[in-house]
Amino acid sequence: MHWLKALDEFARRHLTQDWTEGRRRRFIANLCIAGDEPSEPRAVQRALDQMDTKASGTLTHISMMIAAMGVTAISEIVDHDSERFICYLTIGLYLILAVMCLRCMSVVEATLLVGDKKRLISHLEDDLIYRRELYATVNSMTAVLTGVVLVLIYFFYFY
Repeated sequence: MHWLKALDEFARRHLTQDWTEGRRRRFIANLCIAGDEPSEPRAVQRALDQMDTKASGTLTHISMMIAAMGVTAISEIVDHDSERFICYLTIGLYLILAVMCLRCMSVVEATLLVGDKKRLISHLEDDLIYRRELYATVNSMTAVLTGVVLVLIYFFYFY
């Protein structure tokens, strides 16, 4: 599990490196305005809930694509081992996206002192920003991979 935490920290550093304190404050202020929420903690919690909903929808799409590629790999559409390899490679890429999507939905690990409200809110804000960036990456990669699969299916069928 240690390597998984290290990988998560690497991704967090890479995806949030452009987030300055000023950008972060504007983002949180915009959450309050957009959600008509006077309280920053409530706005952050609402945004985390929305992120869970979006990530679960994307995860459903990814699951359906894995199933479709699995059916394609064993069907008569795919005639050659090289085509079957491409199907399995695509399934592997979708599985990686599924794990990333699950991370967008994971529970915040708050091992904080009781009563340290500012630290807890800061931790939640950090996690929201990381999940936002991770979800944007997953969503873009899923759209591209789905487009590639669409082209591949027609190529396999007509080839």
